[in-house]
Amino acid sequence: MQETVFVRRPTPDPRDTSFRNKLKAIRYHLPDDVKHESAHRLGTFALVTIFLGWIILIVNHRIIGMNMDFYEWGVMVPMTILSAVMFWLSRRSVLSDDTLLNLAIPYEIICGFLIGMAVYRMPWPQDSMLPGWSPVSVWLLLFPMIVPNSWGRTKFATIMTALMDPLSLWVNVHRGLEYIPTTDQMASRFFPTVTAVFLVLFWAQVFYRMSQKLQEARELGSYQLRSLIGKGGMGEVWEAKHAMLARPAAVKLIRTEALGATGSESGQRVLGRFEREAQATAALHSPHSIVLYDFGTTKQGAFYYVMELLHGLDLATLITRFGPVPPERAVHLLLQACHSLDEAHAKGLVHRDIKPANLFTCAYGRDVDHIKVLDFGLVKMKGESGGEANAPTLTMEGLATGTPAFIPPEMAAAGEVDGRADIYGLGCVAYWLLTGQLVFEAESPMMMVAEHVKTPPTPPSQRTELEIPAELDRIILQCLAKNPADRPQTAAALARELRAVPGLRAWTGDDAHAWWKKNVPDLLVDL
Repeated sequence: MQETVFVRRPTPDPRDTSFRNKLKAIRYHLPDDVKHESAHRLGTFALVTIFLGWIILIVNHRIIGMNMDFYEWGVMVPMTILSAVMFWLSRRSVLSDDTLLNLAIPYEIICGFLIGMAVYRMPWPQDSMLPGWSPVSVWLLLFPMIVPNSWGRTKFATIMTALMDPLSLWVNVHRGLEYIPTTDQMASRFFPTVTAVFLVLFWAQVFYRMSQKLQEARELGSYQLRSLIGKGGMGEVWEAKHAMLARPAAVKLIRTEALGATGSESGQRVLGRFEREAQATAALHSPHSIVLYDFGTTKQGAFYYVMELLHGLDLATLITRFGPVPPERAVHLLLQACHSLDEAHAKGLVHRDIKPANLFTCAYGRDVDHIKVLDFGLVKMKGESGGEANAPTLTMEGLATGTPAFIPPEMAAAGEVDGRADIYGLGCVAYWLLTGQLVFEAESPMMMVAEHVKTPPTPPSQRTELEIPAELDRIILQCLAKNPADRPQTAAALARELRAVPGLRAWTGDDAHAWWKKNVPDLLVDL
């Protein structure tokens, strides 16, 4: 297995005090999902600031009886406008998360100054200090905890915001709204602000280190995990990005125990088969097979595949959301799946889990309704050299394979499995596409498997109101034959029969674009 070398983005050297290195420290960013959440929180915090500011103002005026003078309006109006702008920017997605978090710095500082101006607009009591923490210290303590930022940004913004406390006092003194307090009074007054600074810097350092550990934990070779796409019995699928190419990808993490790897000897054997099967899968070149970029194992021993990231929906979701498709579209989708499986079978690979959830229709380049066959990472290899042709396959180590609603009879009976098992799976998919129903309904998975083994299927034309050509009906039932010898013997043979269905017009690119534009226009943004 070829080793993947990860090139890490250089971190700032703490011993380098140059201005260039200080800029690096400020720019050094958090994991992308943390940044996104922080940018979203910025808008929420700004909105809460508006409401709390006006509530306090109304309480002071209505209940306490303070006069709302021009000076107070001069503080509240700018803070309201600034907060409204920050909320709008965070919700409109007009700026990147990095830019929003950069804007959070002047926002925090300016609001800290305005809060200080509001606090010190009244004369300082001659006989005693204002008790407790100043509003500025509370602001600078809460802001970075609710809107976390990078270590450099947090440190800069916190110190500058803290300086707004004495600065606002100085401005009010020079405007004649405040007298100069004694040294003891200022020490007592600003002690909570200094304490808040140290608390924030300590918290920010801890948060930054935790974020870095999280980022390191999400690094798989040259790829960095960004957000969870989905999870299942075998593991999880993450959206990821290549560190050097900035190429989006999908990473599938497979739990070792899901593959039956128990003990060191078994683990090594499974790892060896995992590598050989991944290499064989990577050799597939059909445009309708998922592209495998990389594979390997994590430090925790889990297997992972790195695949192309697709934008679309699987056929299970397609039918669940929009109902059965017309015969011409079903044939269009099935022909593409046949193209992928024909190459795989020719190279000795049997998918063994063909089902609607593993067929993905997507926007691919300028095309739509482009099928990709997924999960080729869990195939069975036929006729391996080195005396392992009859060795347990990666997917059969300690667990039952296949999905009960789409399982071929020979697989359910633990018989010999070849490419014709995938033909049966395509028959089940065709049935689903045309009727929106499973071939068999049962109360339990075991009963469902039994139905596939012994019960003849009802023709799809009898389970839908849509008109299905008689020849297409026959082909689907042939694919669902219990005996593999009675099915189309290859994916290419099935494709020829589908193309020869009489009276069936072609599903064109214009048809596909019209459907996608009407039903899922958000997936056409790049076309």
